[in-house]
Amino acid sequence: DGIRDLVRSRGLGDVYKRQPSMSAAIAFLNTWSPTQHVIFEIQNNYTSGAEIYPIAITYSGNASATAVFRPRSDVASMITISGSLNGGSLGLFHLDGADYITFDGSPGGILGTTSNLMCRNTASSGTASANFLLKNDATHNVINAMTIEGGNAAANCILLGSTLGSTGNDFNSIQNCNISNRSDLGVSNPNIAIYSFSSNSGPSGNSDNSITGNKIINTVSYTHLTLPTSDLV
Repeated sequence: DGIRDLVRSRGLGDVYKRQPSMSAAIAFLNTWSPTQHVIFEIQNNYTSGAEIYPIAITYSGNASATAVFRPRSDVASMITISGSLNGGSLGLFHLDGADYITFDGSPGGILGTTSNLMCRNTASSGTASANFLLKNDATHNVINAMTIEGGNAAANCILLGSTLGSTGNDFNSIQNCNISNRSDLGVSNPNIAIYSFSSNSGPSGNSDNSITGNKIINTVSYTHLTLPTSDLV
Protein backbone atom coordinates (compact mmCIF):
# COMPACT_ATOMS: atom_id res chain seq x y z
CA ASP A 1 0.00 0.00 0.00
CA GLY A 2 1.14 3.58 -0.47
CA ILE A 3 3.84 2.98 -3.09
CA ARG A 4 4.95 -0.40 -4.35
CA ASP A 5 8.24 -0.46 -6.16
CA LEU A 6 8.79 -3.11 -8.79
CA VAL A 7 12.42 -3.85 -9.60
CA ARG A 8 12.88 -5.87 -12.77
CA SER A 9 16.08 -7.83 -12.34
CA ARG A 10 17.17 -9.66 -15.43
CA GLY A 11 17.44 -13.36 -14.72
CA LEU A 12 16.11 -12.99 -11.18
CA GLY A 13 12.43 -12.28 -11.79
CA ASP A 14 10.52 -9.39 -10.19
CA VAL A 15 11.33 -8.18 -6.70
CA TYR A 16 8.65 -6.28 -4.80
CA LYS A 17 9.39 -3.83 -2.01
CA ARG A 18 6.71 -1.64 -0.44
CA GLN A 19 7.46 1.95 0.47
CA PRO A 20 5.21 4.12 2.71
CA SER A 21 5.72 7.40 0.83
CA MET A 22 7.27 9.06 -2.18
CA SER A 23 9.99 10.39 0.13
CA ALA A 24 10.89 6.85 1.22
CA ALA A 25 10.75 5.51 -2.33
CA ILE A 26 13.07 8.22 -3.61
CA ALA A 27 15.48 7.75 -0.69
CA PHE A 28 15.62 4.09 -1.78
CA LEU A 29 16.15 5.10 -5.41
CA ASN A 30 18.99 7.46 -4.57
CA THR A 31 20.99 4.51 -3.22
CA TRP A 32 20.04 2.20 -6.09
CA SER A 33 22.86 0.89 -8.29
CA PRO A 34 22.07 1.90 -11.89
CA THR A 35 22.30 -1.57 -13.40
CA GLN A 36 18.63 -2.27 -14.21
CA HIS A 37 15.27 -0.56 -14.55
CA VAL A 38 13.15 0.24 -11.51
CA ILE A 39 9.42 1.06 -11.51
CA PHE A 40 7.54 2.73 -8.67
CA GLU A 41 3.80 2.12 -8.90
CA ILE A 42 1.67 4.57 -6.93
CA GLN A 43 -1.29 2.77 -5.40
CA ASN A 44 -4.87 4.02 -5.52
CA ASN A 45 -4.96 4.51 -1.73
CA TYR A 46 -1.90 6.78 -1.72
CA THR A 47 -2.02 9.92 0.43
CA SER A 48 0.72 12.53 0.71
CA GLY A 49 0.53 13.31 4.44
CA ALA A 50 3.87 11.65 5.19
CA GLU A 51 5.89 13.54 2.57
CA ILE A 52 8.67 15.95 3.56
CA TYR A 53 9.49 18.58 0.94
CA PRO A 54 11.56 19.28 -1.01
CA ILE A 55 12.13 15.72 -2.18
CA ALA A 56 15.55 15.54 -3.84
CA ILE A 57 16.23 12.99 -6.57
CA THR A 58 19.93 12.46 -7.21
CA TYR A 59 19.80 9.10 -9.00
CA SER A 60 22.05 9.05 -12.08
CA GLY A 61 20.50 6.40 -14.27
CA ASN A 62 21.21 5.49 -17.88
CA ALA A 63 19.29 4.10 -20.86
CA SER A 64 19.51 0.60 -19.36
CA ALA A 65 18.68 1.69 -15.81
CA THR A 66 15.76 4.09 -15.88
CA ALA A 67 13.43 4.94 -12.99
CA VAL A 68 9.70 5.43 -13.58
CA PHE A 69 7.03 6.78 -11.23
CA ARG A 70 3.53 5.94 -12.43
CA PRO A 71 0.00 5.15 -11.24
CA ARG A 72 -1.03 1.53 -11.30
CA SER A 73 -2.69 0.47 -14.53
CA ASP A 74 -6.05 -0.01 -12.78
CA VAL A 75 -6.15 3.48 -11.25
CA ALA A 76 -9.31 5.11 -12.60
CA SER A 77 -9.27 8.51 -10.86
CA MET A 78 -6.78 11.22 -9.98
CA ILE A 79 -4.10 10.51 -7.38
CA THR A 80 -2.80 13.72 -5.80
CA ILE A 81 0.71 14.32 -4.49
CA SER A 82 0.51 17.59 -2.60
CA GLY A 83 2.56 19.70 -0.25
CA SER A 84 3.35 23.28 0.65
CA LEU A 85 6.72 24.80 -0.22
CA ASN A 86 7.82 28.40 -0.75
CA GLY A 87 10.96 29.78 -2.38
CA GLY A 88 11.69 30.57 -6.01
CA SER A 89 14.83 28.40 -6.15
CA LEU A 90 13.17 25.23 -4.80
CA GLY A 91 10.83 22.54 -6.09
CA LEU A 92 8.56 19.98 -4.47
CA PHE A 93 10.47 17.45 -6.57
CA HIS A 94 14.05 18.49 -6.98
CA LEU A 95 15.91 16.62 -9.75
CA ASP A 96 19.45 17.50 -8.73
CA GLY A 97 21.79 16.06 -11.35
CA ALA A 98 19.28 13.25 -11.84
CA ASP A 99 19.25 11.29 -15.08
CA TYR A 100 16.68 9.05 -16.77
CA ILE A 101 13.82 9.75 -14.34
CA THR A 102 10.25 9.59 -15.65
CA PHE A 103 7.12 10.89 -13.96
CA ASP A 104 4.30 9.44 -16.04
CA GLY A 105 0.74 10.31 -15.03
CA SER A 106 -0.82 7.88 -17.47
CA PRO A 107 -2.12 4.69 -15.79
CA GLY A 108 0.41 1.91 -16.13
CA GLY A 109 3.07 4.33 -17.32
CA ILE A 110 2.44 3.89 -21.04
CA LEU A 111 3.46 7.48 -21.92
CA GLY A 112 -0.13 8.13 -22.88
CA THR A 113 -2.14 11.34 -22.67
CA THR A 114 -4.61 10.44 -19.89
CA SER A 115 -3.52 12.05 -16.62
CA ASN A 116 -4.34 10.31 -13.34
CA LEU A 117 -1.46 11.75 -11.32
CA MET A 118 -1.39 15.30 -9.95
CA CYS A 119 1.39 17.28 -8.30
CA ARG A 120 -0.06 20.28 -6.41
CA ASN A 121 1.79 22.92 -4.43
CA THR A 122 -0.62 23.93 -1.67
CA ALA A 123 1.31 27.05 -0.60
CA SER A 124 -1.42 29.68 -0.20
CA SER A 125 0.71 32.73 0.64
CA GLY A 126 4.11 34.10 -0.28
CA THR A 127 5.83 32.90 -3.45
CA ALA A 128 5.28 29.20 -3.98
CA SER A 129 8.13 27.00 -5.18
CA ALA A 130 8.07 25.13 -8.44
CA ASN A 131 6.42 21.73 -8.57
CA PHE A 132 9.40 20.30 -10.47
CA LEU A 133 12.93 21.72 -10.49
CA LEU A 134 15.67 20.31 -12.72
CA LYS A 135 19.20 21.54 -12.10
CA ASN A 136 22.91 20.64 -12.08
CA ASP A 137 23.12 18.65 -15.33
CA ALA A 138 19.78 16.84 -15.01
CA THR A 139 19.42 14.94 -18.30
CA HIS A 140 17.10 12.56 -20.18
CA ASN A 141 14.22 13.05 -17.75
CA VAL A 142 10.55 12.90 -18.78
CA ILE A 143 7.49 14.55 -17.24
CA ASN A 144 4.52 13.08 -19.09
CA ALA A 145 0.75 13.41 -18.62
CA MET A 146 1.08 15.01 -15.21
CA THR A 147 -1.54 17.39 -13.85
CA ILE A 148 0.51 20.17 -12.29
CA GLU A 149 -1.11 22.85 -10.14
CA GLY A 150 1.13 25.71 -9.06
CA GLY A 151 0.89 27.33 -5.66
CA ASN A 152 0.26 30.94 -4.77
CA ALA A 153 2.06 33.36 -7.12
CA ALA A 154 4.59 30.68 -8.03
CA ALA A 155 7.42 32.04 -10.15
CA ASN A 156 7.13 28.88 -12.24
CA CYS A 157 5.53 25.44 -12.13
CA ILE A 158 8.38 23.63 -13.89
CA LEU A 159 11.86 25.14 -13.77
CA LEU A 160 14.89 24.03 -15.74
CA GLY A 161 17.50 25.97 -13.83
CA SER A 162 21.23 26.54 -13.79
CA THR A 163 24.03 24.07 -13.20
CA LEU A 164 27.20 23.68 -11.22
CA GLY A 165 28.23 21.02 -13.74
CA SER A 166 29.57 21.19 -17.27
CA THR A 167 26.76 20.22 -19.65
CA GLY A 168 23.57 21.93 -18.50
CA ASN A 169 20.11 20.42 -18.13
CA ASP A 170 19.71 18.68 -21.48
CA PHE A 171 17.52 16.18 -23.36
CA ASN A 172 14.59 16.50 -20.96
CA SER A 173 10.97 16.19 -22.15
CA ILE A 174 7.85 17.88 -20.76
CA GLN A 175 4.87 16.53 -22.65
CA ASN A 176 1.11 15.98 -22.49
CA CYS A 177 0.84 17.76 -19.12
CA ASN A 178 -2.01 19.90 -17.78
CA ILE A 179 -0.43 22.90 -16.04
CA SER A 180 -2.56 25.43 -14.19
CA ASN A 181 -3.39 27.29 -11.02
CA ARG A 182 -4.94 25.43 -8.10
CA SER A 183 -8.38 23.98 -8.76
CA ASP A 184 -9.21 23.45 -5.08
CA LEU A 185 -8.57 26.97 -3.73
CA GLY A 186 -8.57 30.50 -5.06
CA VAL A 187 -5.00 31.84 -4.78
CA SER A 188 -2.86 34.03 -7.03
CA ASN A 189 -2.06 32.36 -10.33
CA PRO A 190 1.43 31.03 -11.09
CA ASN A 191 3.53 33.39 -13.21
CA ILE A 192 5.19 30.98 -15.67
CA ALA A 193 4.14 27.44 -16.48
CA ILE A 194 7.52 26.23 -17.80
CA TYR A 195 10.70 28.23 -17.42
CA SER A 196 14.10 27.30 -18.82
CA PHE A 197 16.68 29.61 -17.31
CA SER A 198 20.44 29.28 -17.17
CA SER A 199 23.08 31.80 -16.25
CA ASN A 200 25.61 29.46 -17.85
CA SER A 201 26.92 29.89 -21.38
CA GLY A 202 28.31 27.55 -23.99
CA PRO A 203 28.10 23.79 -23.36
CA SER A 204 26.87 24.28 -19.79
CA GLY A 205 23.70 26.08 -20.92
CA ASN A 206 20.39 24.21 -21.09
CA SER A 207 19.84 22.63 -24.51
CA ASP A 208 17.88 20.04 -26.51
CA ASN A 209 14.87 20.03 -24.20
CA SER A 210 11.46 19.19 -25.68
CA ILE A 211 8.22 20.89 -24.56
CA THR A 212 5.26 19.48 -26.49
CA GLY A 213 1.54 18.81 -26.25
CA ASN A 214 0.95 20.56 -22.92
CA LYS A 215 -2.28 22.32 -21.91
CA ILE A 216 -1.61 25.48 -19.91
CA ILE A 217 -4.41 27.34 -18.12
CA ASN A 218 -4.49 30.40 -15.84
CA THR A 219 -0.81 31.19 -15.68
CA VAL A 220 0.46 34.68 -16.40
CA SER A 221 2.88 33.35 -19.03
CA TYR A 222 2.99 29.98 -20.78
CA THR A 223 6.65 29.22 -21.36
CA HIS A 224 9.74 31.36 -20.93
CA LEU A 225 13.08 30.37 -22.39
CA THR A 226 16.00 32.54 -21.33
CA LEU A 227 19.21 32.46 -23.34
CA PRO A 228 21.56 30.73 -23.49
CA THR A 229 19.24 27.83 -24.28
CA SER A 230 18.43 25.87 -27.39
CA ASP A 231 15.24 24.23 -26.18
CA LEU A 232 12.49 23.05 -28.50
CA VAL A 233 8.89 24.16 -27.88
